[in-house]
Amino acid sequence: MIRDYLLIDDLIVALSDLRLSQTTNETLNISSGRAVAISEIVDQLKTTKRVQFEILEVEAPKETLLKSVLSCKKLEETISW
Repeated sequence: MIRDYLLIDDLIVALSDLRLSQTTNETLNISSGRAVAISEIVDQLKTTKRVQFEILEVEAPKETLLKSVLSCKKLEETISW
């Protein structure tokens, strides 16, 4: 599965910048805009070797969205994201 992950620090910066910009009544996606496979995250965890874990692969239900990546273009235009 592929998702758009966002660091909490980046979320805080975006919210703070939006508050300072005095943007109101706008719907904005706060996202990284990058597609990251869960397997990439698992590989990074494996290489850090800070935590030992076992990988258990299960089949996703048919209705599972396999790719979800948001556009942050409007956010970029609003706060130079």
